[in-house]
Amino acid sequence: MKNPEMRERGKKAYTWLPNSNHILLDIGCGVGEFTGYFQGKANIVIGCDISLENLRNAQRMNHGISFVQCECEYLPFKNDTVGAVVCTDVLEHTNSKKQTIHEIFRVMKEEATMCLSVPYKGSFWFLDVENFRYYINKLITTPLFPPSQGGDKGEAFRAIKKKVKSGLPHKHFTFAELKELVHNFTILKYSRTGCFIYPMCLIAYRVTKRLRITFLDRFVRFLADADYSIAYGIHAFNIMLLVKKPKKK
Repeated sequence: MKNPEMRERGKKAYTWLPNSNHILLDIGCGVGEFTGYFQGKANIVIGCDISLENLRNAQRMNHGISFVQCECEYLPFKNDTVGAVVCTDVLEHTNSKKQTIHEIFRVMKEEATMCLSVPYKGSFWFLDVENFRYYINKLITTPLFPPSQGGDKGEAFRAIKKKVKSGLPHKHFTFAELKELVHNFTILKYSRTGCFIYPMCLIAYRVTKRLRITFLDRFVRFLADADYSIAYGIHAFNIMLLVKKPKKK
C-alpha cells in the first residue's frame, strides 16, 4: 500500500479481497480513508455513506471514485450487480443489522465477496470508548429517587435529560451472532484480532486528538495497529470475515 499510515484493517481488507471485480462498494466509507486504495481491486469503486459532509470530504480526497449518500439498510443499487463489498466497522452503527446484511446480499452478484469487520465480544469488549458516553447518559437520566418520594419518575432529571443525546450502544458481536447474520453467505475465512491494548489506545486517541499532540497521536495509532495485527482468538476485540455469496441452486 502506498500510504504508510493506512490502518491494519484497511490493509487486511485489501489483501483478502480478490482482484478483477467489476464494481466494488465501500459501505459506510466515511471520509474515504480507505476507499481510494480499493481502486486496485475493481474497475469501478463506489463509496456509500449517510453523511453528506463525509462524502464531500471523501470526494476531495479521492479522484475517479463515485460517492453516494444513502443508508446501509436501503442501498440504491440493482440486484446482482456488485462484485465485491467492503464493510469495515459499520454494521454495529446501523439500526437494523439484518436489513443491512439483506441489502448487501441483494446487490451482490453470485460468487461476489464481502470483507466485513465488526467489534468482537471478547474479554475486554466493555472497554469500548464508543459506549462510555451512552452508558453515562443512561446513568444520569435514571432518577435517584423513586416516585414514592415525591414527583413523577425522572422529574428530577428532566432538565439534564433534554441535553443528553441518546444512542444505540456500539454493539460487539459474538461469533454465533455473526454466523446467524451472514447465514446466506459462505464464510471463507475470519480472524479475531486486538485485545487489551487496542481499546486502551482508542481511549488515549480521544485525548491526544483533543489536545492536538501530533507525535503522541501517531504513537497511539501505531500501537493500536500493532495490536490489531495480532490474533487473540476468543479474547479479541475485533473480528473480520471474508464471505462469498453462493451460486443459486
